[in-house]
Amino acid sequence: MNSPYIKMTTFYQTTRRGVKIIAPTKTLLNKMRQCVDLVAKKEDVGLKTILITPTRGEGGAFYQEEKTYVVEGGSFTRNDVTWEASCLLHEFRHAWQKRNWSKNNCDDWNKAETDAARCQMVFLFMSEREDLIKRLKKQLKKQWWKKDGKDYTPRGNVLDKWLDKYIKKQIKIKAVG
Repeated sequence: MNSPYIKMTTFYQTTRRGVKIIAPTKTLLNKMRQCVDLVAKKEDVGLKTILITPTRGEGGAFYQEEKTYVVEGGSFTRNDVTWEASCLLHEFRHAWQKRNWSKNNCDDWNKAETDAARCQMVFLFMSEREDLIKRLKKQLKKQWWKKDGKDYTPRGNVLDKWLDKYIKKQIKIKAVG
């Protein structure tokens, strides 16, 4: 049986374009560096930290209060850098929304997710990745942000738990260049 975790003992940390990146392996750290380089601009995007978990899933969430994007490491084993960069851009857009939209607009998940996906789609178009545009359109039709037809914010999920471990300094981290 496969473990739900990527084997690791220490997380690695670096900063790229003002965003702290923390990952369970140097390979994942380097892939996220590439993603940040593809999409980050020099101005502050409102995102302070990217935490890649050692879990094998593909989930990701932007935590507005903490200005942190938490993403499962398994996503990088099944997706290329262009897709992951587009997901990062999607999360950057949520940070921008938080700074520039009213609270009501930010709380409108349909509006916020559709707007972020539009930015993601423009990036994929500029990258000439029609295959990934089709994938995103299919996901948009499913409205991943809804459960039983209602907007929801899952609490207690794997991403929340890893964010909590990070905040409580329960993760061993080694700085690398």
